[in-house]
Amino acid sequence: MTQMPIGGWKELESDPGLFTLLVEDFGVKGVQVDEIYDLQETIKGSVYGFIFLFKWNEVGRSRRKVQATVDEPFCKDEEIVNKMFFAHQLVPNSCATHALLSVLLNCDDVELGSLISRLKHDTYNFNPEMKGFAIGNIPELAYSHSKYARPETNPLLDTQNKPNGLTSSARTIEAFHFTSYFPFQGRLFELDGLKPFPIDHGPLPTHGAWHDMARRVVTSRITAATGGEQCHDIRYNLMAVVPCQVQHYRTKLNQLKHDYSSVKQIMNNILEKSETNCEEMFKFEPKYETHIDDKQPHLLQNNGFQHDNGDKDFVEILKSKKLLEHFDDDVINVIETCGTDDLETKCSLILCAMKRGVDRCEVSLNEEDERRHRYKVDHARRTHDYVPFISLFLAMLEERGHLSNILEPIIQPRKRTIVQPKQKRRPEKRRYRRK
Repeated sequence: MTQMPIGGWKELESDPGLFTLLVEDFGVKGVQVDEIYDLQETIKGSVYGFIFLFKWNEVGRSRRKVQATVDEPFCKDEEIVNKMFFAHQLVPNSCATHALLSVLLNCDDVELGSLISRLKHDTYNFNPEMKGFAIGNIPELAYSHSKYARPETNPLLDTQNKPNGLTSSARTIEAFHFTSYFPFQGRLFELDGLKPFPIDHGPLPTHGAWHDMARRVVTSRITAATGGEQCHDIRYNLMAVVPCQVQHYRTKLNQLKHDYSSVKQIMNNILEKSETNCEEMFKFEPKYETHIDDKQPHLLQNNGFQHDNGDKDFVEILKSKKLLEHFDDDVINVIETCGTDDLETKCSLILCAMKRGVDRCEVSLNEEDERRHRYKVDHARRTHDYVPFISLFLAMLEERGHLSNILEPIIQPRKRTIVQPKQKRRPEKRRYRRK
């Protein structure tokens, strides 16, 4: 049985690799976290939600000192608040997990896993305070959260100077906080565990993606806080919760290989009827280990692919069989503009273009696997406690008499040579003779 970590919930950094590994530890499938470097750039693909880190201003903004401010449009509808997953943050240093759970538990098309699904089911129709108590009393969440934190030499360090519930910088006493943005029932909401209610930013745009509106809200917030300075402020960080790219490219690669094998088999049947040397044509083509679905025999049949049937376009028939829909647009453009009536040349161009699409997908998958590996390496370096090694290393240097020789030139004050100022020669007095 998992127990609560020693020292309670610990501070987490705003790192996309850390949050991605945390999602995996929660048991959530098909989700990763990416960092947004440019707020002006349009995000391609679907986005589940945003996690926003900012410097905390505790004056008049603490949840325990609830004040109805004009600039924060709270959603006080009890039915909406209880229907979405909004939890008050009652445990210090847990704002990172609160922000991540606020996005995951308010998405309908995410495979949550057993732990998070049980949390969502058991806290349905709970008020925000009871949901906050539920998060703070799940040992699995606390263990996974603190697992990715830097080791602390003193767990009680800076607890008196840090506001309750916040995270602080490793090198300063500044306090930082995580919040989340996501769409819900046609409106954009911001969830902050230290606020009494969700913040409603208005209805979603009818044209365009919801995350474009969220980026504008975050941009205006940063601009208002920094006075409109055009600079990259490290006190702010934005991360997007998106579908897992490793799973996406792996599924796409299997589909591309399947389509490639299907088209190659169809072309083989055509060229055999046209008495073309198929072995000579396909000898340089890769043999992907894929199987063609036996439940779709039409893929292997020569329906409309006769060489003498000129009223049917070769590419259009491939599209009708949905054998090109998983390839990129540039690959399809090459296939469509092959511009030759020779069947053998056309088949060779189509296979070469499809092969490039498969190879490109393999490269993207390898890059995502390498990035996931770097996340794990960074996690090992981040969480390793180097203090015992450094202490033993210094003790061994002292034992062998090397430490004093190393420190003496640094500690010993440098002797300054005092330069005596040169004495000025007095001008000689002129003597006058009396006449």
